[in-house]
This record gives sequence, C-alpha cells and structure tokens, in this order.
Amino acid sequence: MLIQKYLIIVSLFLATALIGGEMPTDKRLVEGMLPNGFHYMIMHNEKPKDRVVIRLLVKAGSLEEDEDQRGLAHFIEHMAFNGTEHFKKNELVRYLESIGMNFGGDLNAETTFGHTLYKLSVPVTGDNVDKALLIVHDWANGMTFDPKEFENERGVVLEEKRLRNTPGFRLYKQFSPLFYNGSRYEKRETIGKESVLRHAPVSKAVEFYKKWYRPELMTLVVVGDIDPKAIEQKIRKVFSGLININHTPPYTRLIADNNTTRTLSVSDKDIGDNSLQINYLSREFGTVTPGEFRSDMLDMMAELMFKQEVPRHLLTPGTKLLGLSMGTQWITPLRRSIAFSADYAQGNAKAALGEVGRIISGYAAYGFDKITFEAVKRQLYAANENNHKRHMDIPSVIHAQQLAKAVENGGVFIDEGYNYRFSKQFLDSVTPDEVNKRFKAIVSNPNRVILFSGSKRVAIDNKEAVSILENAAKEANATHKNTQGTAAFPPRPKQCGSIVSKHVDKTHGIYHYVLENNVSVDFKPTDFAKNQVLFSAVALGGDSIVAPEALDNLHKAARWVVASAPGEVKAWEFPTLLSGKQLHYEFAIDRFDESISASSSTEDFETLLKLIRWQLMEPKIDPAVAKQQRDSLLAALSAKERDPGYRFNKAFEEYYYDNNPRIQFDTAQSIAKLDPNVMLQDFKKAFSGFNRFHITIVGDIDPKTVEKLLPCYLGTLPAGAKKTPYNGTPYPYKKGHLHFNRAYNSTNIANITMQYRTKLPKFSVHTAATINLLQSVLNIRLRNEIREKKSGTYGIGTACTLTRETNNTLVCSISFAADPKRSDALIKDVQTQLAAFIKEGPDAKTLKNAKKEFSVGYRQMLRKNEYWLSLMQLENRFDTPLEAYLKLDTQMASVTAEELKHLSKKIFESDSVIAQQQPDDSNQTEKKQ
Repeated sequence: MLIQKYLIIVSLFLATALIGGEMPTDKRLVEGMLPNGFHYMIMHNEKPKDRVVIRLLVKAGSLEEDEDQRGLAHFIEHMAFNGTEHFKKNELVRYLESIGMNFGGDLNAETTFGHTLYKLSVPVTGDNVDKALLIVHDWANGMTFDPKEFENERGVVLEEKRLRNTPGFRLYKQFSPLFYNGSRYEKRETIGKESVLRHAPVSKAVEFYKKWYRPELMTLVVVGDIDPKAIEQKIRKVFSGLININHTPPYTRLIADNNTTRTLSVSDKDIGDNSLQINYLSREFGTVTPGEFRSDMLDMMAELMFKQEVPRHLLTPGTKLLGLSMGTQWITPLRRSIAFSADYAQGNAKAALGEVGRIISGYAAYGFDKITFEAVKRQLYAANENNHKRHMDIPSVIHAQQLAKAVENGGVFIDEGYNYRFSKQFLDSVTPDEVNKRFKAIVSNPNRVILFSGSKRVAIDNKEAVSILENAAKEANATHKNTQGTAAFPPRPKQCGSIVSKHVDKTHGIYHYVLENNVSVDFKPTDFAKNQVLFSAVALGGDSIVAPEALDNLHKAARWVVASAPGEVKAWEFPTLLSGKQLHYEFAIDRFDESISASSSTEDFETLLKLIRWQLMEPKIDPAVAKQQRDSLLAALSAKERDPGYRFNKAFEEYYYDNNPRIQFDTAQSIAKLDPNVMLQDFKKAFSGFNRFHITIVGDIDPKTVEKLLPCYLGTLPAGAKKTPYNGTPYPYKKGHLHFNRAYNSTNIANITMQYRTKLPKFSVHTAATINLLQSVLNIRLRNEIREKKSGTYGIGTACTLTRETNNTLVCSISFAADPKRSDALIKDVQTQLAAFIKEGPDAKTLKNAKKEFSVGYRQMLRKNEYWLSLMQLENRFDTPLEAYLKLDTQMASVTAEELKHLSKKIFESDSVIAQQQPDDSNQTEKKQ
C-alpha cells in the first residue's frame, strides 16, 4: 500500500504468447523511423469515432538534469503551452478550445524521471490533424521561451511544488533511497529543487531543451479514426527536418540490485493508516519472448491465488491485520516490486509482520490448494474471453498510453488475437505445481525491502525484522487446510412470475415492463460496449425519513450485510464461488434513496440477478465480519483524526450546519454502540417491498433474454408498500456572507473554497444547461486571470451542484490552493472577477468555445451505457421526459450571455461562505530544499 499510494507508479502488463520467436505486434500498427531517428507508431481505432489521440514521448526527464537544472525538465513541459513558433502565448489553448477540446483533458503533459510526454486529442475534421501535427512539431523543436512568460509561469510551477508537499510525498522522500539504491533517481525528484525553480534563468531551460529534445530521443504515437498511411506521409513531411545537434546518451534507467534485506520505518504526523510492506525487487524489461510471457502469467496467477485466500485470513479469529494484499508495482519502467501489503491498528506492527510472514511462508512451503488454483483459472479464462469480446471497445487514449509505455521498457504491443489464443493455451496447460514453484521463487528473492509507515515510527531495526520473519517461517503451517466449502448458488425459482405490461419506445429503443409484483423496469439494449450490462435499482426514501438516532446503524448496514455474503455461504468462501464471473454489485442507503448498482458481462447477467435476489431474500451479518468492520472503523477513525483535511471538513460542517444531528461523524463511542442486529433489520426494511424500486438496465443483451430472466428473479420478490417520499427539507445553515478560517495544515499551503448557495424557482433542462455552461466559462476565465496572469495557483475550478430533492438548491464552489501569504489577496481577485462577470458576462469567443466543447463531448456521452442509465433513472425519479434530457445539446446552444449574467448574479450575490484551511505555524513540516 505504501509504494502503491506514494510512488509515481507505472503499471504495465504486456501480454505475450506461448510459441517460439518474438511476439507479433498488433496488425493495425504502422511503425517506422525517419532518417534522423524520429520514431513513430500509428494505429487506426474507432473508439471514439472522428477523434485522434496523439502522444509525443521525449526520452528525457528529470534524470537528465544537471544540478542547476533540477526541476527544469518539468518547467519546460509548462512552457510548451506558453508560446511556440506557430502558436503564440494562449493561441494554442484558444485554438483547441475553439474546436471543442479542453485544457487538462485533451491537452496536457507529464514529466517523470525518464521521459516527458505531451498529450493531445482533436476531432478528425477540417485541418485539425494537420494543425495537431504542427503543434507537436513546435513542442519538439519550436518552443520560444519568452523570458516574460517564463517568469509568469515560474509562480505556477512553484505553486505546483507547494501542492506536492503532501504526507505521501514526505514519506516517499524518506523511503525512496531503499528502492533507488544510490542511483541518480535519489536526487532527481521530478518537481525539482525550490532554489532552482525560484531563481534559474530561462537560459538554463533553453540549454536543457536544446540538448535533450532531439528527434533520436522522440517517439510520436498517433491512434484514432484516421488512415495510418496518410498520417505516415504527413509525419515524414513535418518531422524529417528535425536535426540532432548532439548524440549525448541519456542517463541509465537501470538500478543496481541490492541482494540484502533492508528495513525502514517512516512516519508523518498527518498519515492516517498504519501499514507495512514486504517488497521483493527485480529488474524487468518489456515482455518480448514466450518465456517472459509464461513468467508474467505465472506471476499473475500467484498474485490472484494469494488474493483469493485473503478474505479467510482477515476473518481468522485473533488476526492483527485490517487489510492484506499482494500485487505488482512498477517503481520505474524497468524496476518492479512484488509486494505484500498489510494494514494494522496502532501498536500491532511487529505482530502484523509476524502474521504476514507466517502466511507467506505457509504458501511458500506447502503451496496453494487445487481449489484455489481452479478458481483462479476460471477467473482468468473469463477475463480472457471478456477482453477478447471487448477489445474493439478499447478507447484510443488507452492504446496510446500502452504504446508509449511499450517504447519505454522495450516491450511488444502484442496482437490481440495472438494474445487471446495463447493465453487460452497457457491456461489449458499450466499446473498447480508451476504456480506454487513460482510463488516460492518470488519470496526467495534476496533483494527485499521491509517498510513500515504511520504517524509514529516503529521501534524496529533490520535485525529484528529479519528475525521475526525467520521465526514466522518456522511457525508456518499449511494455511489452506479445510478450505473446501459447500457454498453454491441457489437454483432458479421453481415458479417464475410474469410480465403484465410491455411497451416499446421505438424512438429511443427502450422497453418498459411491469412485472406481476408491480416492479417497473426500463431496458435499453445497446452496442456501445460489447459484453457489458449495467443495472440500477432505486427506491425513494433513504435516510431522510429516519430519526437522527437511527442513522449510524442505517448508514453502515448495507456494507456490513454485503461483506457478510448472502445465505449460508461463508464470507471467505464468496470469492471462490464468484470466480470466473464477470460481475459486481453494491447496495447503498443515501440521503434520499436506497439503491443497488451493478454490472456484469452479458453471459453473467443471470448470475447477477440471482445474486441480487439472494442478497435481498437471505441477508445476514456474520459475527466475524462485524468484528472486522468494527476494527476497521476504529482504525479509520484514528487515521482520519490525524488528517488535517478531515478535521477541517468536520469543523466546517459542525459550524455551517450548527451541529445538525443528522450530520454525523464517527467516534469511538458511536462505533462501540453499532448493533449488527439492528443493522440487519434496517437493511431488510430498506430493501423490502421491491415494487418500491424502479429498475433500469442498459447494455449488450437482447430483449428475449431479459424478458425470460426478469420475471423469475425480480418478479418473484415480495411486494410491499408503495413509493415512500423522501424528506426534501434542506438542512438549516448559517446565512449571510461568512468567513470560516482554521489553522490545521502542517504544511505551508492554504486551501480555499468559496461556496455560494441559492434556490432556483424551478427546474428545466435549459436551466441545467445554463448551470453547466456557467461552470465552463468561469473555469476558463479564472484559469486565465488567477492562474496565468496572477500566477497565484496551480489550479482553480468551479463546481456547481443542483439538488432537485431540496426544492432546487444550487450550490456553487470555487476552490484553489495557494501561498498563505497571498490567499486573502487572491480571494479578493476572484471576487473581483465574479463581480466583473456579473456585470459583463462572458466574452463571445469564450462562450462559443465552451458550447463547442460541450457539443463535442455530448456526442460521445450519447454512446455510453452509463449516460443512458443515468438519464433513464432521472426520468423516472423526477418525471422529466427523456426527450427533454436528450435536447440538452440544443438547450446548451441556445443559452445567452444575458442568461449567464442573470444566473451568476443570483448565485454569487447570494449566501456565501469562504472556508480557508490555513497552515498551523507552530507545526510546520515543510523544509526548504
């Protein structure tokens, strides 16, 4: 959990094959290299249609920086958007906004130790592709480095560095030497050195740019709804003129092995959980050969088999573990850790290490049993089939990401069909002995790091940690005894119900059913995503109709019940029972409703319905699960109380809502009072009378199958009382113009939220479009005025939420982080911008660009199952016709500047509160580098 949370992790699994020779690349891939060494990879992909994703990978990052350049590789990335040969200051962003793209989503960049990656996405219309390639050309060889813009951007980069000073980053700086082993990585954090960022002249950045931005160190990735051959010709024309002015090799990306055990305990007062990791480190290159494929697959199986057994260990009486996992984490593209991670309560560090050691040693000595092996095989067979069916649904952005990472570690971008066939062949031939042997080899790796993290250091040295693990190995037993369970799915009900009403909305392709128990179902078959079915069930009521003293049990009931598994099946048996099934479901009780949210593959839709029915008919709370949940809540409470953000939010809500008894926070006393019997009854009551629920189903499944299954699994559920109205009374809050300030931060950061609240007279889709558009134009304005011109913050955003249940309450928040010394001035600057916006409204170009951005995005949303699911539930919940929602694009186009001025006046001249989370000067942990 520690590295997984706090290292910059590159996660990559490149599938390979079982036969001899190097694996073939995807047949769609067109790859080549220009005489100057400029490498390109092009692939046709129509997800989404009419869109192309472009990546420029420069194999130069913070490792290439000289001491007086530390942080400038990342600084240069910022300068790419501040003026180039063909796009002067702000022209690049304005152009992309004019074609419907957004800064941050469709235009972005990243810098790591080993690379700088520029990201661009444009519609494939007009001359957009040609202009996109021109933009990339300028990034490669045409940044202008205007000294004034460099100075302006300096403040933004420094604010980004300020935001990086998180508890996780502070821990990272403590433990990273154990993983980087004296290599250059130790002294080249990507964000850089503050003295360099604050004082380096622009000439130092230009020096880095000219030395390292060379065509022989570049790869251009183009994936989308394009003709690869045509793009290849364009690339040759645009990039052949780039010149290598030197051939200085980049610094090595390899880290020397250290075949010893190293132990370290790291701490930070703001860290919440207490965790440990046992990391086994190895050098890894991209997968190319059949032998590497088999090794990768064996590693995957070993990890999945360990995870399959985890629930049983966490439910063992007397366990000190609150969480346990095994996983592969990439420290660099060429350095891998296979890590065993565990969470534990304060004071249990050494006991937890011994327990993890006994579990690991037990499997190393005695192996996993055949039941676990077969369960994981079923899981991988199902995943392989699902991936094969859905491979044409993979969006271009994912392919582009995989191609760029394959370049970094030298792996093969494997042909999908080849991967599918030989993954099956591997699963057909692999044996339990092979996986057990591989697991033993993993944990025999001498290059090992034992890491503890928490708010306090653990008093343990390397000798004691090794001794604990050695003793644990001696005490280890066969950990899988008696895992054979008798759990089985319940059969299909002997007598099914019936569909008493059926209506087909041919305009929107939606089937409306009413079952004989009066359960209503809306179903839309789609081809948006192969082998995907989404399910939603919602009943109104929620916790709004429950007395305050009953809320605590109610809020936790669904989680405790679902964690316990339905019927007589034991909680730890459930993963094995579900192995090979592609499905997921969640039950929830929220303020205004009870809900079930679920998804499955097409093949497993019946199993999903069977599980939902089983959970509804035979819920329980297992005593072992109740203990585990209670222990986890206590540990989480201890963690949250050390988190400045949580403490600030708690204090703010208690102040703003005047200690409303309906807004509750856990305490040790409240956790102790939780009653599993009451929780179970709460769950049964909340999810009884299934005719209260409205069902929505969207996805890749045919109506005949749905009509066959619904009457059996949902039509036979007990009916009950009709719809229960929720209580839409808003929580009372402090009115007026307020300022809430608390000094909780232990770092030199001020977190500011300016919140405005009002009520709208009524709802319409046009109103929703106006609110959406207001957010977009304000984001553009505040980005330009506060981030760019004032260099006051790394990021600033506006978010508006309309709660229709509480008589159309509208809350808009503007949030940013800044230097505490500038926070008051920046708040006034934001207020000045809002006042000007109320008076002037948006400029015509910004308004046009924001509308274009929505229009482009909206066309993509209409091809997503998730969007249709939400629209269909909204129609049922509020009786707003679906047709009205489907005209959102048209309504957006018709919004005027005057309407935005009117809405902004209503919001930003209403009740407001400025919440400032300031640093506690007596408790600073930030140090100058």
